[in-house]
Amino acid sequence: MIWQRVQTFLTYLVRFVVTISAIAIVAFDLFNGIDWQIPAFLESYLERLEDRPPPPERDEIRKYVQFTNVKYGRREVVTGTEFASDRNRSITTQWCYISGSIPGGRRVQLTLATKTGTGTSAIPNHPSTALADFDLTARSARTLINSHCRFQ
Repeated sequence: MIWQRVQTFLTYLVRFVVTISAIAIVAFDLFNGIDWQIPAFLESYLERLEDRPPPPERDEIRKYVQFTNVKYGRREVVTGTEFASDRNRSITTQWCYISGSIPGGRRVQLTLATKTGTGTSAIPNHPSTALADFDLTARSARTLINSHCRFQ
């Protein structure tokens, strides 16, 4: 136990001495007019940093999702809309699903439709058993999409 503490102390002491020595060498060289060269790998990294676009302002929110919930009997139809940012409210993707408890008490969700941007919606081909868990058929699912999904 004590040996571990001594070993940790010595490790930190060596690191401290090496760091102080490096600072002293650089300060001495700079004081005497020696020009330090930046290594090539570090110089190319710094150039790439300069080429990056400026970071967003702190109060800008990027890629956020707005949810809209609509009751459907004992269940809920949820529409999610993802926006590029709070300043650029272009829609990147949208989706709509039904959620609730199914026979047996499990809580599940079933994707009804998705959209890229504001384009046309894509309706997945669900097996009839998945739809039956929500008391739906392919036809009633399409009706539900039109009546309860809040695509923008």
